[in-house]
Amino acid sequence: MKETMKSDEITLKTAYSICPNYDRVIEVALSTGLSSLSSTIQLTPGIPLQPMLAHPTRGIHEIMSRFTGHAFTCEWKYDGERCQIHKMANGELKLYSRNMEDHSGKYPDIVKAMPTVVKEGITEFIADAEVVAWDREEKCILPFQTLATRKRKVGV
Repeated sequence: MKETMKSDEITLKTAYSICPNYDRVIEVALSTGLSSLSSTIQLTPGIPLQPMLAHPTRGIHEIMSRFTGHAFTCEWKYDGERCQIHKMANGELKLYSRNMEDHSGKYPDIVKAMPTVVKEGITEFIADAEVVAWDREEKCILPFQTLATRKRKVGV
């Protein structure tokens, strides 16, 4: 019984991490059972995901020993605001914060620019991104404090 409960707990947590919407997860679990969650619950543009947070390490030596013999990629850490960009099948774009708040109104410039950078034929997606402030004259990233001064209101 304990093994079954542990397995069900993992299934439920996995489904919720893919679709952090209790109404949807519970609806599926009650109508078709917990075992169907993994095949029924899907990533859905328009439903923000809970962010995956990094695991702290003690230094580069720990990272290198953990990944020895495995292919991996490193990325720059930008001093910005984490953002999920969702394009729905109907063409609508939404930007969500790490707290899963709709920030589309805070960044209308990003919403406006997205159609120009998305490959033709892509009808829906979810992109994990970092929003940074950009100095157009100096062509460089500005400190986070500059980005933080942007108002949270719609239509800024």
